[in-house]
Amino acid sequence: MTKATGREEEAPLLRKRGADDQHAPPKRPKLEAKTDITRWRLKDDDSRHTWHYLEDEKAASEWPQSYAEKYYLNLPLGLPDLPTAATPKESAENGLTFFEKLQLPSGHWGCEYGGPMFLLPGIVIAWHVTKTPIPSAFATEIKNYLTARAHPDDGGWGLHIEGESTVFGTTLNYIILRLVGVDPEDPVMVKARGTLHKLGGAVYGPHWAKFWMAVLGVVPWDIVNPVPPEIWLLPDWVPIAPWRWWIHIRQVFLPMGYIYSKNGAVRRTT
Repeated sequence: MTKATGREEEAPLLRKRGADDQHAPPKRPKLEAKTDITRWRLKDDDSRHTWHYLEDEKAASEWPQSYAEKYYLNLPLGLPDLPTAATPKESAENGLTFFEKLQLPSGHWGCEYGGPMFLLPGIVIAWHVTKTPIPSAFATEIKNYLTARAHPDDGGWGLHIEGESTVFGTTLNYIILRLVGVDPEDPVMVKARGTLHKLGGAVYGPHWAKFWMAVLGVVPWDIVNPVPPEIWLLPDWVPIAPWRWWIHIRQVFLPMGYIYSKNGAVRRTT
């Protein structure tokens, strides 16, 4: 049965201790101090990028690192020095010669999608909810990346890498560090947790934070700002019809509304 809010009335079943293991989350990855960055490879599948970590020297030798991969990983490129430019034209030619080496197979140039600190949490939480094992190399670099991006003074995280610590950023990034296996008593976690408490706690986060926590089953759906799926039934002439929204809003709130309607949540393990 469905409530007037569009949410199904039955709450999701939560796994209790001692229940069968078919609902158990994937085993937590093993965290290392760091990975061997000479073993990372970027697969370019018609401009779709995926990073792969090669586990042994044989695999690494069979798939050599490209100049682009070395550049992204801040490794020496081993390219010869270009002649010092004496004219604007020569300077442009030097730039073209260099960037030609960084072009990916499908013809474009890749770059880091850095800045926002609220996108990575969605990926890690989705892995956890769908019981997708997180490779240890990914978990290790997620830990190292977030540790490096923590605020230098209070240890929290903001909306973006240059921002001040917020409930939103600190809550979500704290959560994913726990999901990849970082101990709650790790100094990084203790400092971040202290900042989160000073900010009022996780339940004071904005919509996205509460949504992801509800998906994880750590807070009730009642605290989540409503995402009524019925709004997608509105005719096009209505001023607030979804087709009028900015594309990023549509892309987020369509699946979010569906999950909200189902009270979707992972089964608890503790």
